[in-house]
Amino acid sequence: MRQPGAPESVRYPIGLKIMSSFVLLVVLLGGALTFEARRSLGGNLSRQIDLRAGALAESIAAQTPDHMNIGDYYTLYQLLLTSLEHNEDVRYIFILNADGDVVASTFGSTLPPGLAEVNSLRPGEARRVTVIATPEGMVRDVAVPLPGGAGEGVVRVGVSETAARQAVAATTRRLLLVISLVLVAGTIAAFGLIHALTRSLQRLVKVTRAFAAGDLSRRAGLVSRDEIGVLGVAFDQMADNIQRLVEELQRKESARLQLLRKVISAQEEERKRVARELHDEIGQCFTSLAVGLRALEQLEDAAEMRRRAGELRALAAAAVEDVQHLSRLLRPSVLDDLGLGPALERCAREMTLRFGFPVRVSLVGLEERLPMEVETALYRIIQEGLTNVGRHARATEARVLVERRGGEVVAVIEDDGRGFDARALLGEGQEADRYLGIFGMQERATLIGGTLTLESEPGRGTRITVRVPVPAGREGRRHGQDQAAAG
Repeated sequence: MRQPGAPESVRYPIGLKIMSSFVLLVVLLGGALTFEARRSLGGNLSRQIDLRAGALAESIAAQTPDHMNIGDYYTLYQLLLTSLEHNEDVRYIFILNADGDVVASTFGSTLPPGLAEVNSLRPGEARRVTVIATPEGMVRDVAVPLPGGAGEGVVRVGVSETAARQAVAATTRRLLLVISLVLVAGTIAAFGLIHALTRSLQRLVKVTRAFAAGDLSRRAGLVSRDEIGVLGVAFDQMADNIQRLVEELQRKESARLQLLRKVISAQEEERKRVARELHDEIGQCFTSLAVGLRALEQLEDAAEMRRRAGELRALAAAAVEDVQHLSRLLRPSVLDDLGLGPALERCAREMTLRFGFPVRVSLVGLEERLPMEVETALYRIIQEGLTNVGRHARATEARVLVERRGGEVVAVIEDDGRGFDARALLGEGQEADRYLGIFGMQERATLIGGTLTLESEPGRGTRITVRVPVPAGREGRRHGQDQAAAG
C-alpha cells in the first residue's frame, strides 16, 4: 500500500503511450490506404476490362452483318478465333442472331447451358455487363447489339477478371510491404525520439523526487531548448527560490529562537532589577518611614516633631518618585495618557541625554489617536531603533518622522552614523545583538500587519522605514476618548 505523500510509480510510461499511438496510427492509415487502393484499383481495372471488351465486341459487331448477309460464317468464325488469340484474358466470343441462335462461337456449335440467357440486352441498350462465376474464376460478360439494334442480334464477349485480381493482389502486397517498412522505420525513429524525450523527463522526475525527499541541492540541469528544457529551467529556478526561502525561514527561525532567549533573559534581568529597586530603594524608604513614625510617636517636643515629620515627608516623596521612575521604565504613562507624539518627544529627550546626540522628531497628521496596538508597536520600534543608533552608529544626529498618509502610518528613523552592509547583516547574521534588535523590530511590525525595510551603506548612515495600515480614524478617536475617560 502506498504511503501518504509518497510518489506514485509510473504505470503507463509516456514512451509506451507515444509508441502505441504511433503504431496504431500507422496501422489505421495503412489499412485505410490499402482498402481504398484496392477498391479504386479494382474498380478502375473492371472499367478498363469493360471498355476493352466493349470495344472488341463493337468491332466484331460492325463486321458481322456483312458476313451474315452473304452467309460467310466461316470467315466470321475465324474473326472470333483471331480476336480470342490476340486477347489473352478473353475467354469466349459468340454471336446470336435475332432468334437467339448461335451464328458463330468460340465454343463451337453449342454454348454452355444457360450462358445465352444470363446477359440479355433490352431494347435500346447500347451495352450491358454481367459478372458470371465460373470454375476458372469471375468472368465479365459484355453484350453489344449489332448495328441494327438488339433485335438484329447480339455480340457477347467474356473476359476473365483473374489477371486484374492478380494485379490488384500484387499491388496490395507491394503497398503492404511499403507500409510495413514505413512502420518499422518510423518505429525506430519514434523510439529514438521517445528515448531522447523520456531521458530528460526521467531525469526531471528523479530530481523532483529527490527534491521532494528533502535534497534541496538537486537541480535538473537540462540545456535543451525545447519545452522539456524550458520546464527544466523553470524547475531549477523554482528550486533556487524554494531553497532561498527555506534558508531564509531557517535563518529567521534561528533568529527567533535567539530573540526569544534574549527576551526571556531580558525579562528576568528586568525583574531582578525591579526587585532590587523595590527592595533596596523603596523597601528601605518604607522601612525608614515605619521607624521614623514609631520614633515620632515618642516625641513630646513640638519643634522636634515637626522636623522629623518633614524628614518623613521627604522620604515618602522620594519613594513616590522611585515608584514613578520604575513605572516609566516598564511602560511610559504618557503613551497611554497623551498618545504617540508626546511619548516619542519624551523618548527623544531621554535618548539625547543618554547618548549625547540630538534626536529630532517630526509628526505629521497625528491629530487623532491611533489604535493602541499600533501606537505601542511604533513606539517600541522607534525606541529600539534609536537605542541601536546610540549603541552602534557613532552618529552625531538622528531624525524620526512619523506621518499618517491616508490608510497607513509611515515611520522613518534616520541617522548620519557609520552605516553598515545591510545585505551582509541580514544575510549572514553578523553582529548578533544588533541583528536581533532589527529582527525584533521586524517582528513587531509584522504583528500589526506592517512592513519594515532597512537601508544602509558603510559611511552613509542608516534609514529604517516602517509602514503600518491603520483604520480610517474612527477607532483612533474612540481610543483617545477611552483614554481621556480613563484619565
